[in-house]
Amino acid sequence: MQTRPARLLVHPASLCLAFIAAGTDWGSAETPASEPEWPRFRVQELHQDRNEGLAVADFNGDGRPDISAGEFWYEGPGFTRKHPLRKIEPFGGGEYLNNNGEHAIDLNLDGLPDLITGGFMDTELAWYENPGPEALREGRLWTRHVLVDTGLKHNEASLMADLDGDGHPECIVNHWQDNLPMRYHRIHPAKEGPRIETVTVAEAGEKSNGHGLGTGDLNGDSRIDIIYKNGWYEQRQDGSWKHHASWTMPFMSVPALVTDADGDGRNDILWGNGHGYGLYWEKQLEPAADGTLRWERRVIDDSWSQAHVLVWLDLDGDGRPELITGKRHYGHGGRDPGADDPMVIHAYRWQPDKAAFKRHPIAVSTPGKRGPGVGLQLRVADLNGDGRPDLAAAGKSGTYVIWNEGPHGTP
Repeated sequence: MQTRPARLLVHPASLCLAFIAAGTDWGSAETPASEPEWPRFRVQELHQDRNEGLAVADFNGDGRPDISAGEFWYEGPGFTRKHPLRKIEPFGGGEYLNNNGEHAIDLNLDGLPDLITGGFMDTELAWYENPGPEALREGRLWTRHVLVDTGLKHNEASLMADLDGDGHPECIVNHWQDNLPMRYHRIHPAKEGPRIETVTVAEAGEKSNGHGLGTGDLNGDSRIDIIYKNGWYEQRQDGSWKHHASWTMPFMSVPALVTDADGDGRNDILWGNGHGYGLYWEKQLEPAADGTLRWERRVIDDSWSQAHVLVWLDLDGDGRPELITGKRHYGHGGRDPGADDPMVIHAYRWQPDKAAFKRHPIAVSTPGKRGPGVGLQLRVADLNGDGRPDLAAAGKSGTYVIWNEGPHGTP
């Protein structure tokens, strides 16, 4: 087992470990009086398989969120009722299920969410048609349709993001090979079935693509840019894209986050090494005289590995977002650094007075014990209507709901 000490942006008072079994409460470490008490979390296991993608939506139209995860969907609010959704073929000697992401969207305008999905080595993006409440009660499988054949294999994951500002998200597939084109897909729902328009950001080239993906306004021009392993694509006023080879971030997470972490008015980048140790803050500095963006890398935490997914959201209800992420289990079949280290899910609070992040564990297992991690997607939503955001996570260590039960004493 490989271990590493926490680095400079983790507050040492919060470095505690605890095993969380399904249904067990966990309380935070000592919390300073100036901070709200960290919530308690309770873990509920839904299923054990190798699926790593999931979505949250009201699939059966009863007004309550449900969860889709691979071959099944789980009925809210208790998620104890598991229903068949589709069949997914394993590959890699059974190491993977061929699902690298799920996105819930009503594609045929019938008022019910369908699913957009993709696979690691499939060239097709597919959509699965929600059969409706009666068929869902009968356990009917969803009908598969081809959304688009991209012609490209080597797919790491996908994101939905509104790149052109029209209020409708585009689908961006991340390809891990550097010499593949950068593209995104505009999706137009319609009663007869969705139609799709593919936009090429950059043609195939030596560093056109690569492991990692994120979106956001990097240069403050109010237009959404694309970041990835080998730099970033600036969206210009006419909708064209300009490449900036500003960095190489090996195994950048999907997503990496573009956000003003420290409140200085410039958007920073938060990213994890999806196949090794390291969770990083790229602090944006004053631009150079010629307008070139400049960055200073700071380590948030390098004590655990494979932070493949990041979320920026207010988890504790204090009005400020936290960085939420966790360890992927066996991303490369156990060949990644720290592959057999304990599974973890953590949140990191920004502390303005220290200009640093403080770690708060959400779910941490002991070596050799099964526990929740984060595969290729992490969903954060109020799953039971109590006003507190909960977590849904799927990975090779299983599919889980992690309930946010608020601070001690919260009803």
